[in-house]
Amino acid sequence: MPNKPKYQTTSGSMDNRALHVTRNNDNVANITVGLMDIDNAIKYYFDNVIKLHIEEDGAQIPVPVIMGSPERWKSVQKDGFYRDKNGVLLCPLVMFRRTSMNKKRTITRNLDANNPNIYQSFERKYTSRNNYDRFSILTNTRPQREFYNVVVPDYMQINYECIIWTNYVEQMNKIQEAINYAESSYWGEPNKFNFYAVISEFSNNTEVTDGTERIIKSNFELSIHGYIVANSIQNEINQYNKRNFSFSKVMFNTDVSETITTGDEYQQPTTSSGGSFNSGAPNNLNAKLIYLQSRKSVTVTGASAITVPNVVTFTNQHFLPAPSGFPTTSASNFSFFINGQYITQDAIISFIESSNNCILTVDTSILGYELIANDYVTAIGKFA
Repeated sequence: MPNKPKYQTTSGSMDNRALHVTRNNDNVANITVGLMDIDNAIKYYFDNVIKLHIEEDGAQIPVPVIMGSPERWKSVQKDGFYRDKNGVLLCPLVMFRRTSMNKKRTITRNLDANNPNIYQSFERKYTSRNNYDRFSILTNTRPQREFYNVVVPDYMQINYECIIWTNYVEQMNKIQEAINYAESSYWGEPNKFNFYAVISEFSNNTEVTDGTERIIKSNFELSIHGYIVANSIQNEINQYNKRNFSFSKVMFNTDVSETITTGDEYQQPTTSSGGSFNSGAPNNLNAKLIYLQSRKSVTVTGASAITVPNVVTFTNQHFLPAPSGFPTTSASNFSFFINGQYITQDAIISFIESSNNCILTVDTSILGYELIANDYVTAIGKFA
């Protein structure tokens, strides 16, 4: 048996069970933004946008940009330069590594990180539930729109330490000019995540390696103003209100064929209070048509209407009496919703008229949860 839906979170806030939509057949990936996405955005921008290069002997030589893994960075700190696995000195070269990150608390994300309640929605344009067909036109179907919700992220400042190595000062100048021109802009791959990049200053020094080789070295700090959507927070959203739908409506015209017999022309149904129902109807056929087309929605909430754990009172409501030849109006003539979630008939114990009220009793063992005073209970059907 599946887990029962929660109606209250650990932080005490109420959870709308109508938003508990299954994602078993959903092929839309969860949206997350991690530190690796920011690292990859920097690498992409260096390689494909800035395109660092130096000129040597009339030819343009691309400058490689690599991530500073712990092993690479240790080698750089020890020797002052970087060699590949064959021991060859790599120059020119740009290496960067992430050093720290700080949360930008002036930009808030949500009120409670354990229960994120601020999210942004985007619409999926074409789905199997919103396809175009001729039947939709004939039945006046209103398309159902599908939405996906993404929690508002943490806004962060991620700091990187970067080192440039070249053989000549002129080469260093070209690289610094290109990087400095690209700062104060958004770095990242087009149509994907982009992050604002800021560079504070460049420091220059000259190093002499073993022998007579001279290397020009420059350090600079790169600050990325980005955002993070962690998997742990997004999973909470995914469980219940990651996906939701707009209301859908289908309207059908009702055609009724009736043979009127003698003595049946002026039979009028009466209400529970003794009054005549639809007194202007010329015959019983008209009354039957009105009864078939009648459908009224009533919603109640609060402690005065909901008796915990399973009784709901619709105050001052009456059943619409069935015309002659129709079954007596009962619970089968109504549809019930709790917080917008449809309740199946097998979860309804009874729905009766009592003391000028209509009283609904539900089976909590089938429903999977108990009612609370803050629930919204809707009955749609043949109310008078």
